[in-house]
Amino acid sequence: MSCSLLTRGTLEKIKLRCYEFKNGEVLDDGHALEMDLARLRLKIKRGYFLSICHYKNESEAVCIDPQPLGFQRITSSSFARYALIKASIMVRHDVSYRLQVLLYRFIGAIKRT
Repeated sequence: MSCSLLTRGTLEKIKLRCYEFKNGEVLDDGHALEMDLARLRLKIKRGYFLSICHYKNESEAVCIDPQPLGFQRITSSSFARYALIKASIMVRHDVSYRLQVLLYRFIGAIKRT
């Protein structure tokens, strides 16, 4: 879920929860939040809007500047994410993560050729 900004009205309409299955798989609160936002047809903006630095230690950081989503728009489509999260709940495995990893590996292989 990273950093999310929600209005008070939105918070009143959703229920924060996660799904934990007997097979050890977990769909965290970010998945449930995404599903609720899509179900309620609430506006979702995705992207990197601020500069942020992730510190490895006191003196080392990796900084990310604001940038457009680009190709990630496909994998972050509200309709696609809703369908993948619902499928993940039905099969009790994080389908969306596995498909995203496969997709990015495939694109990486294409770029290298």
